[in-house]
Amino acid sequence: MVGRLGLLLFRSIFFSRANYWIGQFFDLLEIFRLNGFPSDAHHYLFNGDFVDRGSWSTEVALLLYAYKWLRPDGFFLNRGNHETDDMNRAYGFEGECRAKYNERVFKLFSESFSALPLATLIGDKFFTLHGGLFSDDNTSLDDIRKLNRHNQRQPGQEGLMMEMLWTDPQPLPGRGPSKRGVGLQFGPDVTKRFCEKNGLEAVIRSHEVRMEGYEVEHDGRCITGIYFVLFYMFFILDDDTNHFDFSLLCT
Repeated sequence: MVGRLGLLLFRSIFFSRANYWIGQFFDLLEIFRLNGFPSDAHHYLFNGDFVDRGSWSTEVALLLYAYKWLRPDGFFLNRGNHETDDMNRAYGFEGECRAKYNERVFKLFSESFSALPLATLIGDKFFTLHGGLFSDDNTSLDDIRKLNRHNQRQPGQEGLMMEMLWTDPQPLPGRGPSKRGVGLQFGPDVTKRFCEKNGLEAVIRSHEVRMEGYEVEHDGRCITGIYFVLFYMFFILDDDTNHFDFSLLCT
C-alpha cells in the first residue's frame, strides 16, 4: 500500500470470479458462507459503497474493517461515492450512526472513509476504482499517487478525487456532461488514451447498473460490474488464478 497516496499496488494477483451483495449485514455473511470467508485461499476486494441504503451499514463497515485489520495483505477496500459526508447525510448512514451510537461515531467513520484508497492496481495492468476516468488526458497514476486524501477528505465538486468517485463511461468519443449532475462521462477514446499512457490493459469500475450482470465497453478496456438490488459490489481474488476471465464476473 502506498501510504497516503491513494493507490494500492499488487503483483501477480488476478480476478478469478465476482459476486454481488446488497449492502446488508446478513447478506454479506451469507456471501462469505457461500464463497468462503476471507483466508489465504480467498482474497477480497470491495470496490466502494459499503454504507447507506440499509439498516445495517455500521455492522457491514465494522466487519469489513475487522477483516482488513486481520488480513491486511488479503482483504482490500476501495472508497466509493457513498463513503462521503454528503451522501451519508442524504442516504441514511449519518442517521444510523446517531440512532445506534452518537455523532462522534459518525465523525470517526467519516475520518476512516477518507483514509481508504481511491483505486487499486492489480497485476500492474488492471486499474480498479469505483467511478471512472478524468477530465484531463494527461492524468497519470503518479498524479493519483500524489493525492493527499488525508488533507482533502471530501471529494468536492471538481478534481481527481471527485472524478474517481463519480464519473461514468459513454459510448460516444470524447467527454460529455454527467446525467448525475456531478462529474462527467468519458468515451472510448478517453479510456484508450488513459490505458496507453499508463501501460494498462483495462479499467474496472462500479457505480452503475448493468442488467446483464456486467458489461465490457470501450473495445474491452472498460469493464463495469452491476450494482445488484441495492447497488453494492465486490470482487473475489484468488492467488492461484493466472488469467482474467470476463465470463466469471457474474456467477
